[in-house]
Amino acid sequence: MDQARLEAILASHKKWRMGEAGGERANLRGANLGCANLRDANLGGANLRDANLGGANLRGANLRDANLRGAYLGCDLKLSDGVVYVSSYTNAGNRGYTLHAWMDSGVCVWIELGCYHGKLEPLVKKIREQDSEEINNTYLPLLALHADIGED
Repeated sequence: MDQARLEAILASHKKWRMGEAGGERANLRGANLGCANLRDANLGGANLRDANLGGANLRGANLRDANLRGAYLGCDLKLSDGVVYVSSYTNAGNRGYTLHAWMDSGVCVWIELGCYHGKLEPLVKKIREQDSEEINNTYLPLLALHADIGED
């Protein structure tokens, strides 16, 4: 998608979010947004289903209530308060995972990864105790999240 078209969609989406006339919810379903600069974009409520966001700059972007089902999110995502960190990835065994993390005052207060729901630190500790390259590769996005927020 070219930058001019993307900017027009985002402008209309902003009007929609503000309740202004002429605004329309952003429908970016299946869009190739790889390498797009979406820094500080308000994508709240946008339809990003099946979109490719690989390599996109989403630092500070609002993704609250956005439809991210099936979206590829291998992207640059800055963690900030109230923003959900989402990372979808596939491990070497081709098993898909989605990591969700909730932030408050720069602290990760809750994560969901597969069947695990709880605090970040206990899970990272358990992963590191296994000391297995296969396990560390499987949980790479989780370990990256841990490194990003500097918890230890």
